[in-house]
Amino acid sequence: MVFGFLILIHVIVCAALIGIVLLQSGKGGGLAGLGGGATQAVFGGRGATDVLSKITEGLAIAFMVMSFVLALYGSRTNDVPASVISARQAEIASPATAAIEEFQANQESQANPEGAPAAEENASAGDTGQE
Repeated sequence: MVFGFLILIHVIVCAALIGIVLLQSGKGGGLAGLGGGATQAVFGGRGATDVLSKITEGLAIAFMVMSFVLALYGSRTNDVPASVISARQAEIASPATAAIEEFQANQESQANPEGAPAAEENASAGDTGQE
């Protein structure tokens, strides 16, 4: 429950960070020009850069802290197996082993019907020199 909430907050921080970075005007102008004169009217001529820079800094710090917390919290939960591959192999191994043993038993019963001598006994009878 807490882990899911932390992931939700992390996704929101990621989306906000992407949006704020795209709004900043760089050498190429960025997407800040999409607002027309509205950004300058709201933030002032240079104020938009300062406010957006501070918001970017705060979101970047929040992103790094959340990433670290999620990594620590995720590694300590016992709900998830250590490896997806090892968990899948454990699921597959039991039915596969039982199926292989059943197949081998069926093959042996078909090769040696009850009451028939084993193949080794028939081969040794041919070695006695009787023709």
